[in-house]
Amino acid sequence: MSQQSTPETTRRSTAQLWLCQQNINKSLVTQGDLLHQLDPGIYDMVAVQEPYLDHNYNTHTIPHWYTVYPKEYYIVSEKMRSITLVNKHIATDHGHRLTFSLWM
Repeated sequence: MSQQSTPETTRRSTAQLWLCQQNINKSLVTQGDLLHQLDPGIYDMVAVQEPYLDHNYNTHTIPHWYTVYPKEYYIVSEKMRSITLVNKHIATDHGHRLTFSLWM
């Protein structure tokens, strides 16, 4: 019987990007739970929908992750609906911002 592929069994042996996605529903408790369960040794990026935002429209995270806000965040912070967390072990010196328009 073959072993099913999981992040724990294939992460170190292949050049794959492991992603996690979660809708937080703007809950600080849910976001904190997600962040403390995420293993930076497994996941490379995390897509967070409806993240918790404090009174300054900033989100909370832990030191293992870079927080990437959408470019609209700097214009209309209160309408932000997602963030991306990037594992700090990923080289970020050659990244490019992707620009696309949202259908509204």
